[in-house]
Amino acid sequence: MDKVLIENFFSNVEWFNNFFSDIGEIFNTIKKKVKKEFGLEKELQYYQKSMYQPSIPNYYCLLMGEKYSIQVFVNLTKELIENHPYFVNEPSIIVVKHNHPRYDWVEDYGLKVLTSQNIEELVFEENIFKGKIGFKNTEETLPFSAFQVSLEHFKKGVNLEEIIEDCVIKKIKEIEDSETK
Repeated sequence: MDKVLIENFFSNVEWFNNFFSDIGEIFNTIKKKVKKEFGLEKELQYYQKSMYQPSIPNYYCLLMGEKYSIQVFVNLTKELIENHPYFVNEPSIIVVKHNHPRYDWVEDYGLKVLTSQNIEELVFEENIFKGKIGFKNTEETLPFSAFQVSLEHFKKGVNLEEIIEDCVIKKIKEIEDSETK
């Protein structure tokens, strides 16, 4: 194998490992702040896995909840949100808050919001979009709110605690305030 190709390969693997380590740090900070501010103690980190061949996942997510749920996704592919009417198709964190205690049901709730599947009554205001998730074979719907934060905010050297407070926690508080009005 060509020496340059070998170095590029190992450099790319190192970059991805560092990237996922950074995502882990972001999630741990969000988790700590969400537990403190909103009292959601149950949590799970999840990524999609292929059973047939190794691949980089389409998303990585932090799932938290009890009486309601907060699902935090890192969008890692163009295809995941390419058909969404409001999200900018870029590497980003997307936060979905919904009123069901099953925080760990990724495909039934958060992924439907990201991929615009069975979404009703969609409204976009102040960089937060709200709507209802519909379900097959039932009239039941589930209210949700969601917002997006570009990974650009999480550059090396920034104060991670401040960025998460400003870009994530304050938005979740805005959602909660609007729900109580």
